[in-house]
Amino acid sequence: MVESDTPLAVGTKVRFLDSFLNKLTEKEAARLRGRVGQVTGYRLGATSPIVLFEKSGRRPELKLFEVSVNRLEVVSD
Repeated sequence: MVESDTPLAVGTKVRFLDSFLNKLTEKEAARLRGRVGQVTGYRLGATSPIVLFEKSGRRPELKLFEVSVNRLEVVSD
C-alpha cells in the first residue's frame, strides 16, 4: 500500500487494491479490476492524483480525478 502522505510522481503506474475492489459492486469492480493506470498529475491544491487508464480492448479510456492513494498500489515495470 502507498503511504497516504507521500504523493505519487507523475508517470507512476498504479492499480486499485483488491481490498478496495472487493467493496464495490460486481459491475463497478469489473470495470477497474486488472487495469493499470498512470498518474498524470494533480489538481491545484489536491494531494490525491489524477489517474488515467488508457483504452484497452473494449474498455474505454477512463480518467479519474483525486483518487485516494490508500486505494492504490504501485505497479513495477
